[in-house]
Amino acid sequence: MKKISIIYAIGAMTLFGACDSFLDTTPDNRAELDSYEKVRQILVDAYPGAYGTMAMEWSSDNVYDNGPEYKNGFEDIEHAYRWEPMITSGNGDSPNGIWNGCYGAVASANHALAAIESMGGGKEFNPLKAEALLCRAFGHFTLSETFCLPYNKETADKDLGLPYVLKPETEVAPKYERKNMKELYERINADIEEALPLVDDNVYKVPKYHFNKKAAYAFAARFNLYYGNYQKAIEYASVVFGSKPAGLMRDWAAWLETPKTFDDMWNAYMNASLPTNFFITVPLQTVARYLRSGNYARYAHSKLIANVETLRVPDLFWGDYGNLVKAKYGGSSNDQLLCFVSVPEKFEYTDKAASIGYVHTALMPFTGGKLILERAEAYALKGELDNAVADINLWLASATLNKVQVTKEQIVTFFKSVNYTAYPLKKNGERTIKKVLHPQGFTVDAEGDQEMIVHCILHLKRIEFIHEGGRFMDIKRYGIEISHNLNGRDDQYINLPVNDPRRAIQLPQDVIAAGLTPNPTK
Repeated sequence: MKKISIIYAIGAMTLFGACDSFLDTTPDNRAELDSYEKVRQILVDAYPGAYGTMAMEWSSDNVYDNGPEYKNGFEDIEHAYRWEPMITSGNGDSPNGIWNGCYGAVASANHALAAIESMGGGKEFNPLKAEALLCRAFGHFTLSETFCLPYNKETADKDLGLPYVLKPETEVAPKYERKNMKELYERINADIEEALPLVDDNVYKVPKYHFNKKAAYAFAARFNLYYGNYQKAIEYASVVFGSKPAGLMRDWAAWLETPKTFDDMWNAYMNASLPTNFFITVPLQTVARYLRSGNYARYAHSKLIANVETLRVPDLFWGDYGNLVKAKYGGSSNDQLLCFVSVPEKFEYTDKAASIGYVHTALMPFTGGKLILERAEAYALKGELDNAVADINLWLASATLNKVQVTKEQIVTFFKSVNYTAYPLKKNGERTIKKVLHPQGFTVDAEGDQEMIVHCILHLKRIEFIHEGGRFMDIKRYGIEISHNLNGRDDQYINLPVNDPRRAIQLPQDVIAAGLTPNPTK
């Protein structure tokens, strides 16, 4: 194989075919983007074709090793669980697939931006420019969630970032190097800020599959939360919610009326007409199947994890876990493999008679439930605890059958009464919903009211983002030490300490071999 680009050839070969044929023609000559409609069409490919869902979820504390008597049908699941480099290529859930899916999306966004510039831009093209800028920012942000340590203002100028690709490639093997997290976040921020005023929902036939206004501002809010710009995160989230945030919470009562086949539940959950679903994507990934198939039951969200840490923990907010909708309908016939419908599988048949095709996983990165907890977190970290509690109560009113409401004093009293987690996790241990925090580049009032409100929000976020990988971002951002048992035993386990560099998933082996600096391992 000829020498190839670290970014484009690895990140876009899936879009443009085999290596040799790709190298015969430089990318900017492969298609003439000379009209509004052609630019609009290429932006369909500007959304990531893969996400770090599997890598991050199985790296988190949401998963347990049930032991060798259970199957594991994908070797990278074990690698992720043990915080080892993942080596599979050609799979959408592997590091290679994530890299391909995100940088391929960035490439499409850059081609769209270049075409808009060559045609002179203008008011007509502004919504497409906004979408392309947001897609470019989102592709890089998604990559950074997986392959980088969290943004830490104290170390950002030293922590490894990723190449931020700003234009289409016009040569075979351009040189790329890893910049730092400070520069990466500055560039993401610049693209977001330029895009937001230009977003226009009227250009989309189905806005929920694009960066419509709510999705764009929800993305901006999350990014600024991670960036430490809490006031801006609050302001952007409030643009989405307006004066009636309750109207953007999920109507669980209506969802409970859905016939209880998985397909019916999935379709009702991800319905594009629901106000709470801001953005829907269906990448070519198998993670939905890993969550509920017995062929992957060895490393799974087990009954133990559910009972003492997540869906089935009885606590202040809902009493018996059956009062929490996600717990009430989160399960399977195998107690070692508990799951909820928030990560649906969609199968694309290429030959229906032969039952041949591709597995897709439906994801909703931005929803009302996620955003209200992110705004609550921004309020809490800014010290506005009453506002944080108000947003917690909006989530609770939606997520519980009896519409539980709590006061700040109740939250603080409850979480102060809970012991910090002791490792390793024991099968008959007490609940472990409160873990020692070591915030990365920001501060939380240790053992004070603010910390207890933050513990509450992190607990609710863990439930809201269950199976989607978001928990690992909170583990990284808050420096939470976690432990994984081995071989279904309590006396065999490994730890992920606070400052362990393995919190950044290792780059794809092909990318390292092509010359990009790998993440450190010690």
